[in-house]
Amino acid sequence: MPDPSEASSDADRSAPRLDRSEVSSAAMPIGRAQVLALVIMGMFALLAPLPHMLIWGIPEVSSLVSPMGGALLGGLIVAGVVVHEGIHGLGYLWGGAAWSEVKFGFNWSGLAPYAYCGAPLRCGAYRWAIVLPGLVLGAVPLAVGLTTGRWGATLFGFVMLAAAGGDALLLWMLRAVPRGAWVQDHPHRMGALVLGHSSSEVAPRLAFDPETGAQDPEERGTSTARLLLAVLIVSALIGGVVGFVAASM
Repeated sequence: MPDPSEASSDADRSAPRLDRSEVSSAAMPIGRAQVLALVIMGMFALLAPLPHMLIWGIPEVSSLVSPMGGALLGGLIVAGVVVHEGIHGLGYLWGGAAWSEVKFGFNWSGLAPYAYCGAPLRCGAYRWAIVLPGLVLGAVPLAVGLTTGRWGATLFGFVMLAAAGGDALLLWMLRAVPRGAWVQDHPHRMGALVLGHSSSEVAPRLAFDPETGAQDPEERGTSTARLLLAVLIVSALIGGVVGFVAASM
């Protein structure tokens, strides 16, 4: 019986090797991407609760205002952010990446956890890996909340949809990339490297190290993103207090 590791090694040796001239990108500087992602998050945060209020009216929020309810919801949201990246990782694995090629970490400059895939994937599979957390953690709980009238499920769902704002931006950046093209996470920017030889049945490999070179110089937007994030959090807190007071009257 053939050794699977030998088969994998043979496939890797037969993979096309690409130099920089054969690789393009569907990406933007991280600072700019953070600002745009925050705008998308804000739109999700503003629009997602409206259907619930139109269908069920202003929700009863007494359980969420209590220390127990607030702590439970806060814990679920923190856990949801971590699970969000785990689902990205599972999507990469299902798309064909090896476990050793998927990395998890925390971007302190962007104040966010991340899942990074260093393996080339077909763009169709890559898109699914990007969209899965928003569907599983956002759209499904939101649908449950709208169907049953459970405000907690709706609230959790729209927070998780807001957290997927960066994923929505990435999908938009990939809109012109063919489904069968080979793509790979960009090491320094928000987006993906688009690899040549899309007709190859074997995933192409880079003949250079994408991690080499200076970090993207266009990172001035990072401080702006942090400021907008702080404004968004404060606005959400103020809006929540106003909503709680209105619902209690």
